[in-house]
Amino acid sequence: MINRIISQELILHQVIVFLKVLQQLIKKAKKTNGDIDPQEVLRLISLISSRHSGKGDKNIEKIQGGYKVYYYKNVNGQKVRTCKRFPGKTLKQAKEIRDTLAFESDQVSNTVLTTRMTLNEYMELYFNKYAPLTFGADTIFRNRLAYDKHFRSVLGDELLQRITSEQIEDLKANLIKDHGLKPSSVNLYMSILFNAFERAVKYKKMTVNPMKDVARVKRVKTKRDIWDIATYNQFINEIDAHHYKDLIELTVRAGGLRRGEILGLQWKNIDFKRKEIRIENQLKDKVGLSPLKTESSRRTNEIDDGCIQILERIKSKQIFDQKRLEWGVSRDIKAGKGDCFVFADHNGNPLKPKNVSFNFMYLVKSKGYSEISFHDLRHFFVSLAISSSQPLYVISRMLGHSSIEMTMDTYGHLLPNNTRGVMKAVTDKLAQNS
Repeated sequence: MINRIISQELILHQVIVFLKVLQQLIKKAKKTNGDIDPQEVLRLISLISSRHSGKGDKNIEKIQGGYKVYYYKNVNGQKVRTCKRFPGKTLKQAKEIRDTLAFESDQVSNTVLTTRMTLNEYMELYFNKYAPLTFGADTIFRNRLAYDKHFRSVLGDELLQRITSEQIEDLKANLIKDHGLKPSSVNLYMSILFNAFERAVKYKKMTVNPMKDVARVKRVKTKRDIWDIATYNQFINEIDAHHYKDLIELTVRAGGLRRGEILGLQWKNIDFKRKEIRIENQLKDKVGLSPLKTESSRRTNEIDDGCIQILERIKSKQIFDQKRLEWGVSRDIKAGKGDCFVFADHNGNPLKPKNVSFNFMYLVKSKGYSEISFHDLRHFFVSLAISSSQPLYVISRMLGHSSIEMTMDTYGHLLPNNTRGVMKAVTDKLAQNS
């Protein structure tokens, strides 16, 4: 009789274990699309069997007014034993808490510790699956190139959860000292790892983001060499016959457009009647024409009669070139209309951004002027607008900045520090109303 009771209890115990294991496997299968490691099955059987056979009570300690429960948690890929106090709980409640904490610990351990993934393997997953959730194709393309150049050979073979803040700090110092990169470039490259590690933590590939303890490189602002109006006018007169003259003038006069914005301009973006240009896209090397990233970058700038004359001149030359060279026939491109680029070569193809920057700097140097980049034309526009006492919020909107703070941070040094004049104006105003 006793043997029969014991046998029945054992069978009941086995059924309970089986049902518990089956329940956990069903949950696991839903998360992994049916892909379950056989070792996981054995682990669950051992874990659940021990809990239902009365073992494991060594993880419960009676304290005054309640119980202390011991369990394991994952810290930087290592199992660390810890405990929590639960005053006012019964033994039965303490056991339920123990089982819950133990199971959660095993879930974290199984997810993180068995992730034998190297940084290179994870970054492939990140660029293909996670990055598109946040970034556009052109940003992912540039970030992948930066990772391949600066990180792949240095950290790529390290196990993901073994990467430390110290390793990142050493890499950061190496980029500055040995590669001579600017602080802004280093911070940009470091942000690639930071964003990737944040996703790794979110999806249980890592326990902590080692980048959180890595400080950004402090930027040292350098004074830009900006032309004055006399130098600019002299330069424009000297390149009167050059095919870049219209490009340079329109870049400045249309609101200090970025290189990609002016080169991505199409005729459908020009409203001759209302004298407006719509800045909606940008042209980038290897990526081509792509939408602007932020809502503030997409804007409409008013243009004057001088800009209209430049655009009419470009259109006339473009139509002449198409008739003379018969370009665009196979692609059904009509010069001066629709999707045709405002600035195109003799075959109707858009100008390459890198070539424009190189040719501009060569042109400036060949004429004997102080060396500036194509992007410095944007700074020249801002200096003219500020010196003309134009409202800062209008300038900010024309530049496509997200806020006036961004404009102030970039161009605040150009603002006049005329505190004496401000005080005099306030004093005079008070005197008028006294």
